[in-house]
Amino acid sequence: MRLPTKFALWFLLFLLLSRTAQAEDKVKKGVLEWKWTKKERKAIKVLAEKVTEKDGYRYLENPNWHIKTELSAQFTAEAATYMELFYDSFCQVFYFKTGLDLDVKPTFYILRSRERYLEVSKAPEWTGGLYRFGYNTFKNEKGEIEKKYYLNLYVYLNKFVSDDQDFACEFTPLNVIQHEGTHCLLAHLLGDKYFKFPVWLNEGMATYYEYWDLRVKASDEGNSDRDIRARKKRLERSPTPIELKKYFEKHGDTPPKLSYLSSLNTQKEWSEELSRETIHLHYALAESFADLMICSRGRREMLKTMFDRLCKDEPLLTAEELDDLEKEWHKRLRKRWDVDIRKTK
Repeated sequence: MRLPTKFALWFLLFLLLSRTAQAEDKVKKGVLEWKWTKKERKAIKVLAEKVTEKDGYRYLENPNWHIKTELSAQFTAEAATYMELFYDSFCQVFYFKTGLDLDVKPTFYILRSRERYLEVSKAPEWTGGLYRFGYNTFKNEKGEIEKKYYLNLYVYLNKFVSDDQDFACEFTPLNVIQHEGTHCLLAHLLGDKYFKFPVWLNEGMATYYEYWDLRVKASDEGNSDRDIRARKKRLERSPTPIELKKYFEKHGDTPPKLSYLSSLNTQKEWSEELSRETIHLHYALAESFADLMICSRGRREMLKTMFDRLCKDEPLLTAEELDDLEKEWHKRLRKRWDVDIRKTK
């Protein structure tokens, strides 16, 4: 009787290890999965009954977004629920207020196809998602010029989704939603000052959020140990470490200069006008710096200071701060991103 028992125990251990290895493999490949809990599914069914028709879309308004989709009421309710979770997660990291927050909610469009996406958003052909932020001017009753802001986020489905299919990562570009959604919420946070927000830092923050786990709950200031552990786990989902290794294989032990990263301040350095290899490197460097500013408890306070200075039209960083940040960035590259560069003196 003991032999079958031992065999069963070994077999169970083998299954457990196999599943763990599979799970780790998925994380390393950058798989961003999403499944609703039973409680969420019940809430979504109730929310779906509130979906209406507006301007040819299924429409739903929640506390922080306008949701417009070309899909079913069920899918629209799921999108609304997901975007509220994303908003809450964003606020856990960007917990501070600027006093410039817009009084307009972003509008999130999910289109059925790429063709519809290009038609509605007027986006460049090479894009997979797009956000638009701006304003129109008009005269009020007193003859004064006022601004009416708009903040729109556009994505399309990777494949057709029928009305009986759930909101799922194999159909919905979650990474794109979280990247472009971060741009939207940063614009909402900064208002007009967003137009002066450095492009390289903007893209770094958005790329950082691509593989963020929205299930993670943090303290009000985003400082809990569990929050920090989740950020470390996010690195395993991101392709950035691979891009950084390519950089060091090409450049030897020469570390990147922060002055180079901060010079990437026009849209040209982030568009298809450059080679794909160069663009991927720019995003990787920007994300690695965003990782430093968000994951380090002390640096999150510096990030808040940078936002405060931006709102006051002051330089974001002094020369001394830039020098200190570069040294810390290089140190973090060695420790967190598993790359071998010489120590900064």
